[in-house]
Amino acid sequence: MLQKEVLPLVRNAYLTGTLKGQDFAMLQDRVLVKEGKPQIYGTQFKIKGKELILDLIEDEPNVDRRRAEVGLPSLAEYLAMAKRFYFPENKPE
Repeated sequence: MLQKEVLPLVRNAYLTGTLKGQDFAMLQDRVLVKEGKPQIYGTQFKIKGKELILDLIEDEPNVDRRRAEVGLPSLAEYLAMAKRFYFPENKPE
């Protein structure tokens, strides 16, 4: 899988400051979820009807600390933003 192959390069780019932490976190979680493992940063979810269902998160009580370390908003803020994006209240029918 290409994403898994480039993950070390993306991680290094993040650690050296040439890539945003959000980009690294999103790719890291995507690779883990595709491998059937719990994600680290809580960036991956599925949409079922009008609900966002988070993929399993490793050590979920500490996810907001890890998210802050890479420049992501809290999980609650992220989910609220995603809900507004995917389910806008004033969407024309």
